[in-house]
Amino acid sequence: MGPSEMVPYTADRCTNWGGYHCPETSLGFIAGCAVHELGMAQWGNKSDHTSPVRYEGTGSVPQEDIFRTLETGM
Repeated sequence: MGPSEMVPYTADRCTNWGGYHCPETSLGFIAGCAVHELGMAQWGNKSDHTSPVRYEGTGSVPQEDIFRTLETGM
């Protein structure tokens, strides 16, 4: 667990998919993994160092169960 909050063990937290959606260990899929694909797209488009300085968005975060990172957004 490292410095994260102690939570009960479940097999769902230990899968590749589950690990992206538990806020104790992850910021969600976009922050944790998809940023690499977005970076390759920016590199391929020859637009490195042109990204916005500020991002803003909306979304919904489930309040129940173990998967509580952003699930829908705009």
